[in-house]
Amino acid sequence: MARYTYDITIIGGGSGGLTAARLGQSLGARVCLIDKERLGGDCLHYGCVPSKSLIHVAKVAQQARHAAQIGLAAAELTPNMAKVTEYVQGVIERASLAEKTYTEGVDVRLGAFEFRGAHEFSLNGVPLSSQSFIVATGSRPVVPKVEGLAEAGFLSNEQAFDLMHLPKTLTVVGGGPIGVELAQAFARLGAKVTIVQGAERILPREEPEVAAAVAEALERDGISILTNARMQRVRREGGQKIVVAKQGEGDIEIAGDEILIALGRAANVVGLGLDAAGVKYDKKGIKVDDYLQTATTNISAIGDVIGRYLFSH
Repeated sequence: MARYTYDITIIGGGSGGLTAARLGQSLGARVCLIDKERLGGDCLHYGCVPSKSLIHVAKVAQQARHAAQIGLAAAELTPNMAKVTEYVQGVIERASLAEKTYTEGVDVRLGAFEFRGAHEFSLNGVPLSSQSFIVATGSRPVVPKVEGLAEAGFLSNEQAFDLMHLPKTLTVVGGGPIGVELAQAFARLGAKVTIVQGAERILPREEPEVAAAVAEALERDGISILTNARMQRVRREGGQKIVVAKQGEGDIEIAGDEILIALGRAANVVGLGLDAAGVKYDKKGIKVDDYLQTATTNISAIGDVIGRYLFSH
């Protein structure tokens, strides 16, 4: 009988990987949890935790401005974005400490992982083996190849929670869940926000009535929503970043201090050596059956990397 270095090796230290590691260890398995740089994944560092923290701050700011509606003196707040970011990062740090319980008894290793076969892999070039694997490498923001975008500079959800200054005007390209919630948060903090959405409405995967209700709420917060508008190119003009979008037969221009790209997610499948392990995948993610098993029976995949359900909260 073959002797492997580990019983279970989990690639990706986000929500899915941490939960799987904790469960595997509790059942007595020799578990290895691998991530490139740090544990926590998108949910902790760029997603659920910081976004809900920012939304909380933005809601408090909005409530203070509207206090007169319940008989209190309204306050005109000027957010200190550096302090807001400090608060958000503090929440991330506390959540990170709480997650340490998930790795007790687990061999946590950081570095470059690559499959060498169905049971063999390398970590930072060192050959190792495992009886089974769980791929939980998550996803990353989709960045379109648009003329001038890289040169002008932009934010994604990976930079949105590190801002030291609140932009006076913000152009959000993409009207899905990420774009909508960040647009509302920054608008409530005081930015003038415009959403540029390629589809005929925001939140196209939701029921039309739900999307309409959300759009009304955003407009009440002062957000402009441009639909059927697809970004064509970007340029800098003075201190402004100009998004040129095609709407109908003509072009429109939206000027802003900053651009936030929220055009969906792409599965992290590159560089894992999936072909060497016989794992099938495409641009949407790793292909799995109803039991999250890949084409190679000892390898499973969970979370964003399978391209199905991309949000925890």
